[in-house]
Amino acid sequence: FVYKDTQDRFDWKQQQYFYRTMYYGSSFDLAVYTASVLHQQGIMSMPDKYTLLYNPKLYLELDHPRYELIGNTGVINYDTWLFRFELVFEQNKPFNTGDNSQIPPAIGNDNSNSYSGMLGIGYSGFKEAQVSAEISKVFIEKDLALMFPAEKPSFAFRMSKKYLHDRLNILIVAMMMGKQAELGWLARAQIDYSIIDAVKVYFGYITYHPGEELGPFAGLETHDRLLIGFRWDFHLL
Repeated sequence: FVYKDTQDRFDWKQQQYFYRTMYYGSSFDLAVYTASVLHQQGIMSMPDKYTLLYNPKLYLELDHPRYELIGNTGVINYDTWLFRFELVFEQNKPFNTGDNSQIPPAIGNDNSNSYSGMLGIGYSGFKEAQVSAEISKVFIEKDLALMFPAEKPSFAFRMSKKYLHDRLNILIVAMMMGKQAELGWLARAQIDYSIIDAVKVYFGYITYHPGEELGPFAGLETHDRLLIGFRWDFHLL
């Protein structure tokens, strides 16, 4: 199987347009967004049955249709607490529909308005440490036979702590899709160390685990990745 994008890689028609206006207050920030975007993941279509049976190389086409959205984000600061929210309305957004139990799977597409939101909370009262958590959810206006259960919630957690006068930073991130991780989960741990000013090395580990249902990590099985990096920031006169 090979993914093949319907649109050409370089095409003036594929420009995306984005506008943002922001307000910065003493204890809260607000922003409003409007955009005309292309579907990022793409809408998949299956080849015909003859191609599935007799062609050794199968192309799964990904179409990236355009749709419009408007969003509102906010951050509220209270003492050592930080509260965040996001609200997004996507007009006539395309979704993949179908039945995964059929062989081959029946895959189609349909459009619907969708609403999504995120609520987050962070706390920085610990010494040299910060923790935050968030929950996000999508609501689809029409009742669609979705191939991917996009309306299930996702949860995220992040913790960072500094040592050695801020030269060493430890980061831990975890994310779960679905109330019981039925769509999969991932976790990441990373250590950043500043050798001298503007010179940094980092080591990280990420693990991906698909769930029992079709989710973002379907087909990967358990997948692990090691990260080793070197960063040097400098200026050219």
